[in-house]
Amino acid sequence: MGKRQCPPCEQGERAHRMVRRVLRKQVEGDVAAARRMQEDVGVNEDVEEVPGPAALQNEENNRIDGNVNMGLEEGEIVGYVQGDAEVLNEVGRRAAHQPIVEPAQGINNPPQPQAQGARNLPPNDNEGPRLVNDNNPYDNEEEISGDDFSDEEEDDNFGNQRLYNGAPIYVRDSMIMVLNLMLNHNLTRSCVEDLLQLINFHCPRAGLHRLSYFKFNRFCASSKLEMRRKFYCSFCFTALASREELCPTCREEKEKAYFVQLPLLPQLRELYKRPSFYNSLQHRHARVREPGAHYFEDIYDGSVYQEHVQGGFLNDRNNISLTWYTDGAPVFNSRNYSIWPFMFMINELPYKMRTRRENYLMAGLWFGPHKPAVNIFLRSFLPDLRKLFRGVDFTIADLGGNATRVRAMVLAGVCDTPAKSSFFNFNAHNGYYGCTFCEIRGAQVHLPARDDQPQKRKHVYHYQELLSLRSINTYEQLARAAVDSPDPVLGIKGPTALHLFMPDFLKGGAIDPMHLVTGVSRKLLKIHFDSKWSRERYSVRHHMGEADRLLLLIKPPRFIHRRAQSLELLHRWKASQLFAWIYYYSIPIYKQILTPVYFFHYLKFVEAVSLLNSNVVSAAEINRAETLLKEFVRDFEQLYHIKHCSINIHLLLHLPDCVRRLGPLWVYSCFPMENLNGLMLANIHGKTSVDSQLCNSFWKVLCQNRRLHEIPDGELKEFITKRRKSVKIQDRVFQGCYSVGDYSEAVANDQIFVNALREQHGNDGPVSLYFRLLKDRLLYVAERYERDLASKSSYVMYDYRGTICYGMIELFIRTPCHCGEAVCLCVTRHFAVIRQFQIVDYFRIPYYADFPLKHIHRVVQGNNLHVVPVQHLKTVCVYIPVYNQIFLARPLNLHELIE
Repeated sequence: MGKRQCPPCEQGERAHRMVRRVLRKQVEGDVAAARRMQEDVGVNEDVEEVPGPAALQNEENNRIDGNVNMGLEEGEIVGYVQGDAEVLNEVGRRAAHQPIVEPAQGINNPPQPQAQGARNLPPNDNEGPRLVNDNNPYDNEEEISGDDFSDEEEDDNFGNQRLYNGAPIYVRDSMIMVLNLMLNHNLTRSCVEDLLQLINFHCPRAGLHRLSYFKFNRFCASSKLEMRRKFYCSFCFTALASREELCPTCREEKEKAYFVQLPLLPQLRELYKRPSFYNSLQHRHARVREPGAHYFEDIYDGSVYQEHVQGGFLNDRNNISLTWYTDGAPVFNSRNYSIWPFMFMINELPYKMRTRRENYLMAGLWFGPHKPAVNIFLRSFLPDLRKLFRGVDFTIADLGGNATRVRAMVLAGVCDTPAKSSFFNFNAHNGYYGCTFCEIRGAQVHLPARDDQPQKRKHVYHYQELLSLRSINTYEQLARAAVDSPDPVLGIKGPTALHLFMPDFLKGGAIDPMHLVTGVSRKLLKIHFDSKWSRERYSVRHHMGEADRLLLLIKPPRFIHRRAQSLELLHRWKASQLFAWIYYYSIPIYKQILTPVYFFHYLKFVEAVSLLNSNVVSAAEINRAETLLKEFVRDFEQLYHIKHCSINIHLLLHLPDCVRRLGPLWVYSCFPMENLNGLMLANIHGKTSVDSQLCNSFWKVLCQNRRLHEIPDGELKEFITKRRKSVKIQDRVFQGCYSVGDYSEAVANDQIFVNALREQHGNDGPVSLYFRLLKDRLLYVAERYERDLASKSSYVMYDYRGTICYGMIELFIRTPCHCGEAVCLCVTRHFAVIRQFQIVDYFRIPYYADFPLKHIHRVVQGNNLHVVPVQHLKTVCVYIPVYNQIFLARPLNLHELIE
C-alpha cells in the first residue's frame, strides 16, 4: 500500500500507530493483546472476544458436558476457524440458554425460548433437560452487517470473519475502532480516509475502499445508539446476511423482515445525567399513603412488586424495575408493512413522568409485513438486560456526578390480546385454551347461515364460577411437553423468551384495559344499534336517532381530545371516544332507552371498571368490582346469547386479580403508549431509511430534556417553557399554575362578582379579570369566555371550606398584592368565581342501592356564588345535558388527564 501523505497532527499519528499495532496483534493470533489495545483507543466494551486458532483447536477435543466456557460473556459463538462445527454450535447454545439471573436469587431457571424445531438434549448430572433449537438463526451470527455502512456493498458476507495468515480478523472490531478514533480524537478527513485504506490493506475483501468519508461520517452521525440490524425472511424467518439476499429456504425473492436493536445502557446513562431524574425515582419512598385499610395507589402496592421489596431486589433505592410494551403500527398506507417497537417504562418514576415520551427506553424495532418472530426478537435484548440485572455504574447528576451502581429488572409487561398470544407463545385468543390467565377451554358455536353465505363457526367462552389459574411451574412442564408435541398443550405452543428476563411473566403480564374495556363497549354498541340485530329483544336501533342527537350536543372538556361522532360511524370511533362513552355519556343516555333489566346489567359493568380505574382502589372495592363483573359475565350469556361471549367478555373476570397484582387499571393502560406510537410515525418523512429516522428522532427527544436544563435561567428559557405549554401564558400563579390570556378591567356587569369577592375575602382594591387558567396541565375556561369553543371546560369540582362541591366557573379575578416584598410569593391573589350546583340524584343498581355510581351525578343549578382561591380547584368535569336534565361527571382518576 502506498504511503499517503496526511497533514501532521498528534491525533493522526497516534491513530495510525494504534491501528497498525492492533492489526498486527490480530494477525499474530494474540487476541487478548489486541483487545486490550482496542480498549485503550475507546472501542466499545460490548465487542465479543473471539478465541484464536489454538483455543478453538482445544475445544475440538472437548465434549458437551454443560461446563464448557468459551469465554464469551453472553455465551454466543461469533465464528470459528477450526474445530468440529457441531461441537461448537452445541457449546454455544448451552451457554446462551442460561437464565438472566442465578437460581439462588429466586428466579426460575427457564428452558430455552424456541418455538420451532426444538428438541431435548440429554440431561447433565446437575441439570434437568434443556430445550435447544436446531433451527436457531441466532447462533454464529454477526451483530452488524455491511448494510449498516454502505448500500452498495456486495453480498460477500461483509462483517463476518476474515482469514489472514491463518488467524481470524474481524472487520467489525476494526470498524468500531475507526469510528471511536474519529469521534474521540477529532481526526481530520484525511486521517480518516488514510485509516480506512490502512484497514482495507489488511482485509482486502472488506470493501472499505468503497466507503467514502461522507458515507462514513453519515453513519457516525446516525448511529449514536449503535443500531444493530438483523435481517430475516418474513415467511420462514431464516437468517439473512443482508436485505438483498435470496432466502435459502424459500428460494424466492420475497419481502424481508428485520429488526433494529438499540442498546439500553446509553439510554439510561443519558437519563441519569438529567438533573432531578434520580430524585424522581425516589417517588415510591416519598409518596404519602392513604391511611387505614390496604389501598392500591400504584404498581408499588401490587403483589408482584411487593414480592421484591421486603429485603429483596427493590429494597435498594438505587434499583429500578421496568414494564415492557409492544404493539404493531402500520408505516405506509400503500404497503402491508408495519413497525413493532419494544419499549420499557421505568416504574419508579411518578406516573406522569414515566409516560412522557422522553422517559421511555427503546429496546428494539421490528420491521416487516408480518408479526415479529418473538423469540428471535426478544433474545437480542438479553445481553443488556443481564448487565442491568448484575449492575452497571452510572454517573448520576443528583449525587454530584458520582458513579453509582444501578440494577434493573423487568417486572411487568402489557400489550393487546393478539400480541400477547404471540409474545407468550400461546394459542390465539380465538382458539382452544386461548386465555393466558386460566385453563378454560372454550367452545365452538355454529352460527346459522345468512343469505348465500356458508355456515360459520365462532369460538366462545361459557361462564365458569371456578377457574383453574395458570402458574409458572405448570407452564414450564407444559412448554417442555409442547416442544415434542405436534399440537399445543393446553394452549401453550412452546417456550417464550419472556421467561428468560422476567421473574414470572404470567403474573407480570397485565390485561390492557384500553383494548379490553373499549372492546366490550364497542361490542355492546353494535349489539344495541346495529341493524344486523334489530329484531333481537336487546336492540334499541329505533332510538338511534335520539341517541345520536343527544350525543352530538355534548361538548367535552379539553382532557377528552375527540368529540363524539355519530353512532352510524361507529367503525371510525377511536379508543378515546369509546372511553368517554363508557364512563361519561352512556349511562345518562341509556337510562331512557334501555329496558331496566339491560340498563342495570350494563350499569354493573360501568361501575366495576370505574372502581378498578379510580385514583386509589381499596381491597373492599376490588372485591365489590369482582362480584359485579361475575354477575355481568354470568348474565351476559342469557341476555345476549352465547355467540357474543368472546374472549373480551371472559377476560373481565381476570381484571380484579390484575389490579391486586399490578395496581389500578390506569397504571398499565396502553393509552400513553399508543400515543407514543403515533408520535413516532409522525417523524417518518420518507420511505427510505425508516429505521434511522425513528432512531435518530428518539435519541434527540431523549437528550433534549437535559439540554433544556442546561440553558441558563433568563428570557430564552422562559420563552421556551411558555412555548411548550401550547397556550398563551400570562403570569405564573404558583408552581404548575398559570394565568392564560390578557387581563381586562371589571365593568358594570361584573360588579356582582367583585362584590362576592369583597364579601368572602374582604378585598377592597382594584381587580383584573381573565377567563382561562392552566393548572396541573388542565385548562379551565370560564363560562364568560367570548370565543365559541368545541370543548367546554367551565364545569368543575372544587373545595369550598373543606367541602367538595360542583359548579360552573363564571370568571377569574386577580387582585393586587400589598405584601411589600421585592419578590412576591403570594398564591391567594387569583380567585375563581363559581356558581354552585346542587347534587340531586345518583345512579344505583336496585339491590346495591347503598353503593351508587360515585363519579356521575344529576345536578341542578343553584344561586350561590363561591369565590375560591384557584389552588382549591380539583378538576374539570364533563357536562352532559340530556333529556332536559344536567349531569356532571368527574374524571375517574387524575393520572390520565393529559392536555
